[in-house]
Amino acid sequence: MNGIFTIDYVKKRAEMAGKLTKIDIYSGFVNPGNRQQNVVKIQEIRPDGNRDFSNVWEFFQNTTFGDFTAVFLPSKEIIYFSNKTEQILNGNENMNFIPNEEQVNAQVQRILEIERLKNKVAELEMERENADDISSKFGTAITILIDKVLGGGSGAVNVEPVLNGSENLNETENALAIIVAAFGEQWVVNFANKVQREPQIVPQIKNFFS
Repeated sequence: MNGIFTIDYVKKRAEMAGKLTKIDIYSGFVNPGNRQQNVVKIQEIRPDGNRDFSNVWEFFQNTTFGDFTAVFLPSKEIIYFSNKTEQILNGNENMNFIPNEEQVNAQVQRILEIERLKNKVAELEMERENADDISSKFGTAITILIDKVLGGGSGAVNVEPVLNGSENLNETENALAIIVAAFGEQWVVNFANKVQREPQIVPQIKNFFS
């Protein structure tokens, strides 16, 4: 095997090639002519009429990492190169890969986005737990209220609660009794279910009555 080079070397070599129609890039260090090897072509790079590769090399360098084999056509020249954190030069020299500013910024943005999503998930979990707790307490209060004011059970209601409250109930129970009397038991149940499904409406309702 010849030396192992960097992608920058391959780019320079492509610029100096006498006649070049395309460059086939294969995964790993392989001999594309050897049918006994597992040869996988992952990229085909073609220059335009002015021997310009546009942004193809930059895109490959920033998105595709590992060991590769470049085959220049029609000359069939083979160049082995690496594009990864630690690159091997000429088979025995190590060089630490230094990311460019664009790669650093992209990595920072990915980390910040991951942290933002983690915080959002934690926030939604807390809201769901609070909503479940509020809904459970409200449902329990309604059940107790119905038992006290409407005679309990799910049978026919024989008692008409008055809208000015009752001396037998405390302030909170009186308030709930007035709501049940005004809107009906089913409406109160439906309202409780809506609060449980859509806890985000609670602040709006509180603001309306504040």
